Amino acid sequence: SSLALAACMTLSLAACAAASSGAAPASSGAALSRPTEREKPESAPAALSRILKEQHPDPFTVISEEAFDEKVAVLDEDWARRQLQEGDAWCALQELAASIGDAHTSVQPAPSMTQKYLPFIFGKYEDTWYIYRTGDNCAQLLGKELLSLNGVPMAQIAQETARMASYQTEGWRDVQVAGMVRAMRVLHYLGVADDMRTVVVETKDLTTGQTETWDVPTDNGSYTGDIALPVTMTRATNYAATLLEDGSVYIQYNVCADMEGLPVADFAAQLEEQVGEAVPAKIFVDLRQNTGGNSELIRPLLDVLEGWQKKGGTLYCLIGGQTFSSGAMDAGYLRDMGAVMVGESTGGLEGGFGELGQETLPNGCTLYYSTKDFGSRGPVEPDVEAAQTVEDLLAGRDTVLAAALALEPDKAN
Repeated sequence: SSLALAACMTLSLAACAAASSGAAPASSGAALSRPTEREKPESAPAALSRILKEQHPDPFTVISEEAFDEKVAVLDEDWARRQLQEGDAWCALQELAASIGDAHTSVQPAPSMTQKYLPFIFGKYEDTWYIYRTGDNCAQLLGKELLSLNGVPMAQIAQETARMASYQTEGWRDVQVAGMVRAMRVLHYLGVADDMRTVVVETKDLTTGQTETWDVPTDNGSYTGDIALPVTMTRATNYAATLLEDGSVYIQYNVCADMEGLPVADFAAQLEEQVGEAVPAKIFVDLRQNTGGNSELIRPLLDVLEGWQKKGGTLYCLIGGQTFSSGAMDAGYLRDMGAVMVGESTGGLEGGFGELGQETLPNGCTLYYSTKDFGSRGPVEPDVEAAQTVEDLLAGRDTVLAAALALEPDKAN
């Protein structure tokens, strides 16, 4: 019996079982079974598709599921090559995410990816791409029109970049394009740039009409050049208020988020105390730089504004292409209170998709996606249309605020 036990210990359990039942043990030359082949790891494009289908409330309102699946398949087939250039991989994923037509759904690059940027910031005014902030190495570009990059016209670059932008309105599209074009990774993906270190910039002096070409080094994203825009067209702080000489109140509400040490509720209480018993004939709330946050934080401020309204004050709200997400929802609140809307259509929808979720994709990029549908209401539209002119930019004037200030309270409605 001891010999039988020793024999069983040298064989597989299956062979021992066979021996105990009287079957002949397997010969030493029997073939071993192959382990089950491991499943292929999920690719980033496949993961993006799966997450959107599982988590997004309705990803196929703009593109059909069949067309989206085809895009995923094409990208998946080419994914090994794409990953050789991590910037191209990120851009391809962003283009895929943008195809569903939700301004809140986008892909951010992996934190480990290094970025180089154009050494200036620009925006679109009257179909002119205007440079309004620069780094130290290209201060000569400040205040000029951007015509081309590496010989490619800005109109063409903007059109190509738009397919990568997550937007639902033209205003937000232009905001996104201006931000994305600054990234050299995007310019490489579009075939505009091979060298990440320098870029050839063609500009036009809007005063003289003279065009010039500059060979400038790229930047890491820090800009110290003078800002050519009026302070009312920049976002220096979350919110601030100014009492104007005529007794009117100008409130800049740039971010739907509490400031450290001064929550919105405290800001509203301080403003009410500062104004005192005087009733401002005009109250201006500027939401043009407000790209979102928590739309409900504005409620204490709205209560103060409503109190002034009841005492005879006229409420105005300034809006534009950068008024997005919760900023657009707050614009809707003000409109519903009877505010006169001045400016351009909001960049965001009053309803639409929102409340973001996020997941890390297999290549390290982060997918941000909507988890709720707040209804199909469109952008908030102005009652009084006013757009910033290039002429006023050159003179340091805020066209939209000037238009609002010129309105008479008794004629506003």
